[in-house]
Amino acid sequence: MIARELEIANETLEKLIEITKSDLTSIKEAKHDEIFSRIKNKEELAASFEAQKTLLDQTIAKAIETAPNGDFASVISENERALLKKLRDSLLNLRNLNKRFASLALTIGEFYNSLLNAVLPSESNGYGATKLSPAGFLQIRG
Repeated sequence: MIARELEIANETLEKLIEITKSDLTSIKEAKHDEIFSRIKNKEELAASFEAQKTLLDQTIAKAIETAPNGDFASVISENERALLKKLRDSLLNLRNLNKRFASLALTIGEFYNSLLNAVLPSESNGYGATKLSPAGFLQIRG
């Protein structure tokens, strides 16, 4: 039973990894609509993985309780150990991909903000509110 739950969790992680790789490609090509269209699917997969992980934790805890010596190593097989290693490796891979995506998203966001401030300068009043400054080249002539 542990092996099947590990397989399902690994499959879910692989789907998340593939979507994140697609997001990395899309953000580099400025295809933001594609990224936004995948958000709901990613959220559903992440929630599904969390539920699978909780179920896996409960199953492992129950197996350890019923084991004669209560040892985790005696509860899982070699196949399950390999699946656990794959799960750990996939989680690390997803973490690294998400860090890369976050870095790119932050860089792009900063670029757009600086561009916006260059086109429409603003002044801060010190209380978190901003007021648009008159842009010298954006004047209405009558």
